[in-house]
Amino acid sequence: MLDKANTLANLTSAGSGTIGDPAQLIMLASLLPGDSAPHKRRRMEDPSRIGQQWFRATGAFRGEGSARYAGSNNRSNGYGYQKTGYSQAAPRFGKAVCYQCHQPGHYASQCQQRAWREIVKDEWIMSVVEKGYVIQLGPDPIFPEPEGLRKSAKRHIDFITSEVAKLVESGAVTVTESPKVISPLHVVEQGEKKRLILDLSEFNKNLSPPKFTLETWKHAAPELRRMSFAATFDFKSGYHHVKIEENSSDFLAFSLTDPPTAPFYKYRALPFGLSTAPWLFTKIFRPIVGKWRREGIKVWLYIDDGLVVAETKEELTRAVSIVKRDLERLGVALADEKCNWEPSSVFTWLGFVGDMRRKTVTLSEKRYKAVLHRLEVIKGRLAPTVLDRERFLGSLSSMLFVAGNEAQARSRHMQSAVATARREDWPETRQIEKTKGELAEIRFWSENIRRLSSTTLEENFRPVWRVYTDASADGMGALLKNLEGEVVCRISEVGADTFKSESSAMRELKAMRMLARRIAGWIRGAVVCYLDSQAAVAILKKGSMNSEWQEIAEQVWDALQTVGNVRFLWIPRELNKEADFASRDFDFDDWGVDQKVFLWAQTRWGKFKCDWFADEANAKTQLFYSRDPCKCSQGANVFDHIDVAKELGFAWWVPPSNLVPQLIAECRKTSMRGVLAMPLWENHVSFQAILDSRGNWIRQLVDLRVYPAKDRIIVPGTGSMYCGRMSTPVCETKFLVEDQNSTPSTANTYKAANEKRQKWLKEKSLSNDVESFILYLADQASEKSSSALAISSAAFELENGPMEMDFKTFATDLIAARRREEVRARSSPPLLQASDVAKIIETNLVLGDPKTERDTLLALLSYAALLRASEVAELKWSDVTKETKMLKITIRSAKNDQLALGRDTFVDCQPGSTLELLLLRWRINNRSEYVFPNMHNWSKLSASAVSSIAKRLIQRSGLQGTHHDFRRAAANILLQNGLRREEIQNRGRWRSDQGMARYLRDSPEAQGFRKEEVQEEEVQDPHEEHSYAFKLAV
Repeated sequence: MLDKANTLANLTSAGSGTIGDPAQLIMLASLLPGDSAPHKRRRMEDPSRIGQQWFRATGAFRGEGSARYAGSNNRSNGYGYQKTGYSQAAPRFGKAVCYQCHQPGHYASQCQQRAWREIVKDEWIMSVVEKGYVIQLGPDPIFPEPEGLRKSAKRHIDFITSEVAKLVESGAVTVTESPKVISPLHVVEQGEKKRLILDLSEFNKNLSPPKFTLETWKHAAPELRRMSFAATFDFKSGYHHVKIEENSSDFLAFSLTDPPTAPFYKYRALPFGLSTAPWLFTKIFRPIVGKWRREGIKVWLYIDDGLVVAETKEELTRAVSIVKRDLERLGVALADEKCNWEPSSVFTWLGFVGDMRRKTVTLSEKRYKAVLHRLEVIKGRLAPTVLDRERFLGSLSSMLFVAGNEAQARSRHMQSAVATARREDWPETRQIEKTKGELAEIRFWSENIRRLSSTTLEENFRPVWRVYTDASADGMGALLKNLEGEVVCRISEVGADTFKSESSAMRELKAMRMLARRIAGWIRGAVVCYLDSQAAVAILKKGSMNSEWQEIAEQVWDALQTVGNVRFLWIPRELNKEADFASRDFDFDDWGVDQKVFLWAQTRWGKFKCDWFADEANAKTQLFYSRDPCKCSQGANVFDHIDVAKELGFAWWVPPSNLVPQLIAECRKTSMRGVLAMPLWENHVSFQAILDSRGNWIRQLVDLRVYPAKDRIIVPGTGSMYCGRMSTPVCETKFLVEDQNSTPSTANTYKAANEKRQKWLKEKSLSNDVESFILYLADQASEKSSSALAISSAAFELENGPMEMDFKTFATDLIAARRREEVRARSSPPLLQASDVAKIIETNLVLGDPKTERDTLLALLSYAALLRASEVAELKWSDVTKETKMLKITIRSAKNDQLALGRDTFVDCQPGSTLELLLLRWRINNRSEYVFPNMHNWSKLSASAVSSIAKRLIQRSGLQGTHHDFRRAAANILLQNGLRREEIQNRGRWRSDQGMARYLRDSPEAQGFRKEEVQEEEVQDPHEEHSYAFKLAV
């Protein structure tokens, strides 16, 4: 056999000499047929082991291997090439000639060409079927230099030798003498599977493959949603069903040596590696698929992988029988081990597992492990190779149906690295260190690969929100709408200095990022995002190779992950006018006031309930109104909600200067109390609004403070940054903070305090400065109260501005020392006992009298739930819930509730108790939403009115005390009954333990002694019938 191989090598080497490498001779010998070959003997001894040769070897007699010689079990490969070999059971019809194709060996009824012509009417396709595919080269083709077996392929030499032997035996490959193009062989590893590919990358540059569509899961999914059963089939070596025309086959040669030497081999069948192969194969079988679809069969064919579906088993069985019969008539060989003809609701096609019952599609376990392995390779190497990246990107590409656009969008940095390597012509083995963007992508896939490996066939996107964004040359605008079309949030932002020079796509992306960051963590639910830039939509869907665009797109995706599913859609500019207007309408008055000013005003005049002119960035209180709809806002334009805003309570006003006159007009019309902060621009219309006809402050301004010019009290906003006067923290003019509609005596008190100080300074011949004021304060400390000293200090700062820190600290310490003296001198108020509370209830309760029933219920509930007077006044029936033997009272605004979520206090409420009876009786007589209303007009009582009622009840009982004594008494009784301080603090809603400590009195029980240890015998409670009111549950 070696002699034969050497001789053949000499004959085909065209004078190049003999092959001296014994390994090459042994490999060549294994490819040559001969009687001495062991596999030949096995085939002759065992007819059942006859191999399938779809392409008849050169010189074989046409009668041999025909369908008639091989018997009914023999199949051809199609297109005229029959299997060789003999069947002992088959009759011999050596002289039979087909009148259809004029070839011997079969009758016309068995002719595959006849079957093809019955279905296919395209003459070009039939010419390929009958004569082979003619490779169409471009103008002035350039053939690559001959290339032999590569070093990377030599490690697979055993596999290559085996595969080439099979191809020669089947007739798909034959020995040739003088090929036109010699290309290298390449081995692709797909897990444990290997595939032999002819590397025609250089030759393919001469070809122009037409554009066509491959039928994938994307095309099948709409039909699969209503189907119940499926079957799959797979061709055996599908490409090898297509013949190559003899002259064209000279372009598809290869050699098993390096450099390439004879013997040479060429493909007579369509090889893997030819760029036109997918298009050609799809085009040939497209009429066959069309024939099935005309017969009502739901079928898809991706190259040589087929899928058939139906609603019932019977329909699928009929469809499968037609498909199998046609493929057999056409001579198509099937890979029986890969075909699943039995109807099933779960099937595998193109590497995905479809479940017709659950309507889900999942990456097959084999493919999932392959993707995971390639991810781990990339993740584990500091500098992965170009090939590592290409393999991982190929895996992501195969996940496109289940992962969606994220498969592309979340791999752009890696794609960019591969593109750079190709552009620079770097070898695929070159190692490249991972970039920051690649590291982020690897981290994303590590966290999300399982989630993105499956999807549903059903459409489950149900949008809850609609977003519209736009960008102009000046800035960005966005709107958030609910399903009813109501504007929930409107955002405008001025662009930076370079904004105008940026591309429109960049500006649109920044507008979407602005909105995404605003709504992240605020809303929940599916969102549809509308943009009028097709480029921006494409980038937000699939990412971009431009690193700047990709970075912004990633920021949008990350922000919207907390919201829900998102879709980006393009709309015409005419339908996006609101967002377009928002991109040109900016709030240049979005400046705010420094926190120190706000805290000073709150300390001076009281806690603010609502900020009337704010946004989510500069709001000082939880409740606020904004210029435009935005997150957490009570409404847009406070003047449209003026009646509701007034009811919210003490207001903080920092309006745009042009709105000051309107605000003052509202103050004149109705009784409102708030603090106004504004710059004193004497040339502005706002200045004259706060002056009367004589140039004095209007009478509504009852207390004020003027900050000097150049003070750092301004907090610039994104819009005011472009407004000269409010673009920096330094206020260039004086700044006024004033209390409107406050108690008129406040201003008079400060005025009187300053007059007394001025008189003292005059008597002492001292100047009006801070040092003299400290002397005055020390002199008065022995005579005046701490409150009077605090008024003197506030009056001095109102007239002269804030004191320096050292002087301020001294004044504060002086006032605090005086207050401590007052506390030590003050006698402790008497502590109400449980018996006192019972006496108050018995003395004042007159059944049948609604007013006394209301008042006694007020006292009893204040004691049981440790309620403050302000909490009693705000209590509504909706805040009181009866739960079996428990009463739940919800306090909407508690001191220890900084987030304003509401705090619940639970009170024991036994059936038939005094509390339950009074609640039921009063609920019938009450016509207000408030539990304790004014009985004349059923409006809400004020906190002072609640205190007056409690004080009157206590005095009628012959006791002394206030409403707060109910709270103090309950806290001490709970402590004596053994409750922990933390439990008492929670029940009474104290903000801190220190604040609660002022209410508690020392007692043996409070220090751990049991009751029986401090009294000789248990004293019977004389008011046992009111047990609920005085025995609180522990």
